[in-house]
Amino acid sequence: MSDMRLRYRRARGARLPGLFLGSLGALGAAAAPPAPPALNTVTAADLAQFCVGSDHVSQNVCRIYILGVTQGVVLGNGRSTAAQLCVPADITAESLEETVKARIEAQLRAHPAAAAEDGARFIVAMLGKAYPCAKPASP
Repeated sequence: MSDMRLRYRRARGARLPGLFLGSLGALGAAAAPPAPPALNTVTAADLAQFCVGSDHVSQNVCRIYILGVTQGVVLGNGRSTAAQLCVPADITAESLEETVKARIEAQLRAHPAAAAEDGARFIVAMLGKAYPCAKPASP
């Protein structure tokens, strides 16, 4: 097997655990108290830059990051006391992207310091406002 093909297989195989671990990180991010993001974390400013980009690569990064964070948190619903999202099961990735994009620029203009926040926490906060879970009825 050529070196190039072997490197591609290794890189491709590394992506899935990265996505899985990223989703688990999003779950942990929702459960932990706010802390400065690690140096290797996508910040809210990074996310905004991807989401306002006009090239297809930026648009895809934006959509996939939002979808990954959302799925990670939804998978964790009910497994902890962390933030929960009640995103409708029939919502598309494009709709999730539009929901976040519609709020991200306004949120960062209103709160410039939020640009340094962890991008996953930022997404969870915005989607939590857009798709709040119904409060249980009082007896």
